[in-house]
Amino acid sequence: MAFFSGQGKAYIAVATAGVPAGFRYLGDVSELQVQMQITTLEHKEHTTGQRLTDLRLITEKKANFSATLQEFSAKNLALAFFGADNAVIGGTIVGEALPLGLAVGDYARVANMMISTVSITDSTATPIALVEGTDYTITSPDHGTLNILNIGAFVQPFLVSYTYGNYNNVPMFSLAQQEYWVRFDGLNTAYSNSPVEIELYRVVFDPLDTMDLVSDAVLDMKLSGSVLDDPTKTGDASLGTFGRIMTVA
Repeated sequence: MAFFSGQGKAYIAVATAGVPAGFRYLGDVSELQVQMQITTLEHKEHTTGQRLTDLRLITEKKANFSATLQEFSAKNLALAFFGADNAVIGGTIVGEALPLGLAVGDYARVANMMISTVSITDSTATPIALVEGTDYTITSPDHGTLNILNIGAFVQPFLVSYTYGNYNNVPMFSLAQQEYWVRFDGLNTAYSNSPVEIELYRVVFDPLDTMDLVSDAVLDMKLSGSVLDDPTKTGDASLGTFGRIMTVA
């Protein structure tokens, strides 16, 4: 195998005590990298007047990992934002209070997305219904956003009843850092799509550095992290303690 140009599929699994759980496909990954690094201490002799290096001692071995994800799935967003992937099941809300002190022209949003069948009343003892198109408009049912058109003599807070559909909710930084087993089922496209297998046993990701919320480009998620030593693999030379790469003989 003289040349290498890689493509393939990347998978991750939560790893506990050196054992992976079920793997999950990350979707299309445009870049996948492992960076091996060492730190060295060099010694120079002091007898010849030339300060020649006579010792190079490795003091640290480490590996870093990076991946560029193309798929903005809820599970990938959870990975990027250190959050849980919570699937919210649609339902009905009755009497959700909007903020006090709303004025004409203000926008307000309810707690859920994908809303429909909206009705709003005020907070008088005998609630008065607001009229859509006269007292408010629904500017984005997908986002649960309302625009107040008329305050009149209504008593706030306004109370909103509505139904909402299914959506995913990923609260940022809601989970502790996790360790993942990363597996790459690769193809060497420079060698007749010969299979290449790479495994990394303990990968910890950093949170997503930047997400461009407004852009003219098709976005991707650039994730990076560290590959840690796995002491459960000590003594098995075929595995190594960081990972391994396997190619066709």
